[in-house]
Amino acid sequence: MIATTYAIDTAKNVMQLHWGDVETGEIHRKKLSRTKFIEFFAQLQPARVVMEACGVLTIGRVL
Repeated sequence: MIATTYAIDTAKNVMQLHWGDVETGEIHRKKLSRTKFIEFFAQLQPARVVMEACGVLTIGRVL
């Protein structure tokens, strides 16, 4: 399988990962704990990773 871009939806305890196989066009999904997430990417060739970016900023406190 060859994937060049991975999309990640972050959460407190799990990461939802989505990617497409370049050769077959098949879409894959995988739910990983934070530990497994790091292990998963440690075994891959370099690729583009896109992540959701959201958050709340409170006055007087940096998150």
